[in-house]
Amino acid sequence: MVNVLTVTVLDCNDRPSAIFFNSSLSVHDNTSYKVVIPENSPSGTSLTNLSVVDEDVGQKHKCTLREGGSYFNINSVSKSSSEIRVKRDAILNYESHLASPITVSVECQGNGSPPYSVQRNFIVQLSDVNEAPFDISLNSSTVVEENVHVGYVIGYLTCNDSDIGQSHVFTVTGNYSSVFQATSSNYLIVKDPSFLNYEVLYPFTELTVTIRATDQPANGTGPPLDVISDFKINVTDVNEAPDDIRLIPENVTVPENVSIGYCLAQVTSRNPEQWQTVAYTALNYRDLFSIEDKCKDNSSSVSQGDSNLPYLTVKSHLSYDDYIIRGYQILIKAEDNGIPPRAFNGTVKVHVTKVDPCPWSTCHVDATCSRVNWQNYTCACNDGFSGDGASTALK
Repeated sequence: MVNVLTVTVLDCNDRPSAIFFNSSLSVHDNTSYKVVIPENSPSGTSLTNLSVVDEDVGQKHKCTLREGGSYFNINSVSKSSSEIRVKRDAILNYESHLASPITVSVECQGNGSPPYSVQRNFIVQLSDVNEAPFDISLNSSTVVEENVHVGYVIGYLTCNDSDIGQSHVFTVTGNYSSVFQATSSNYLIVKDPSFLNYEVLYPFTELTVTIRATDQPANGTGPPLDVISDFKINVTDVNEAPDDIRLIPENVTVPENVSIGYCLAQVTSRNPEQWQTVAYTALNYRDLFSIEDKCKDNSSSVSQGDSNLPYLTVKSHLSYDDYIIRGYQILIKAEDNGIPPRAFNGTVKVHVTKVDPCPWSTCHVDATCSRVNWQNYTCACNDGFSGDGASTALK
């Protein structure tokens, strides 16, 4: 008699055996699975696809992120495969993860009974991408005095940059690139001080200076990027001394017998400070000339000149002989009323012509007149005559 034993093998849920990752961004690593993506990758960027290996055909698997969920999310693609993408508003900053790459831990659980799961980790490494600099700063007061020297330092330029260790080149652009310059040491200096003239610029003494900062990225991280900022630089007034002292009219020639009090010319100068008044003082020949606010001699051709200018006036009798010896180059000080007052010394010249009194002398016709000065003369009898010169007689 033969007995038949039938054995029925019942299915039992098996644990999933593995998770396989598949990504075009993966790199070979003997110790772990690694994916490299550029920093600041946008939301939705695919990180990797994954599939679950399970002997129980037909089971569905739900995958979740046990670690890395601050940066990525996971979505089911089919019953045993999913895709991991960059999460919305994720901050993927290379500089923040230099020392600590992002660890992603995936757990996939089947829908069998009892449910079993499998877990696998991988590393996400961020690659550096050049980022534009920002926030240019000038570490000084944006005020510069007029007429400073070439190379005058206004301040030191810096900017912020998310890329650690980058250097930056600063450039002045726009309307004032010929006036200011950024040096290779990042100092903002004056290139052409002649433009910084307060009186010429007034009332537009506030200059908008545009500065560009360009970074110097590492190879392979992208092209250089820049940022532009405007700075308001105010040009301030500095009291400047008058100069170019001169007479009006410039060429003054008078006879030596010109009357005391006669107004020779008006005194003027060039004063960069247009709203100031200037006082004039004679520094030599003060026994012969004076500078007066008003001309009291109406016979002078300059007596009706500019009422705001003083007059160079004859103070005492002039002498042609003294003029020939000394020359009348009159040193005049022009001093403004600025704070503090500034002064300049300059010379003007007065020419004196000789006056001969002999044409109206009382010398006899048989005597010769000789000039002593413009007022005095002598009479000497000619040969063959005697007398005092005013009257003569034959010898």
